[in-house]
Amino acid sequence: MHIGAWGSDVGPGPTVAAVRQNPDPIIDHGRVVPGLDVNAGGSWGSASNQLQYTWRSGLGVTADNSLVYVGGAGLTLSTLAAALADAGAVTAMELDIHIQMVDLFTYDHATHRPDHLAGTPLLPSMPGPNDRCLQSDQWDFFVVTSR
Repeated sequence: MHIGAWGSDVGPGPTVAAVRQNPDPIIDHGRVVPGLDVNAGGSWGSASNQLQYTWRSGLGVTADNSLVYVGGAGLTLSTLAAALADAGAVTAMELDIHIQMVDLFTYDHATHRPDHLAGTPLLPSMPGPNDRCLQSDQWDFFVVTSR
């Protein structure tokens, strides 16, 4: 997996299986992007959305290509980026914001019947239904699976 700006860090090619469009990266080449605390140039949406303390989530990639996810309440864009950097992300992007949108579920096939799979939220306070990613929804989401 790779996170970066389309056209400069990533682009179309034979190794690209899927793409998610998001605002500009919040960590780039190992550094928190300057201007997050003032939403410089409006790169991350409206100031009212990006500067408020709210539920936020972000995804990063570490130097060894591990994925890092951060999600929680009371975060600004700057504090989200700081948490991702503290977790070792060298590139990262903001995912969803606001309480009704920030969810991460794990699904364990070994502990559930094949006809009834239920998700476990990363945090007990994440509000979404535990089958949210198993049915059609207007909310966009992505799934990571192991082989």
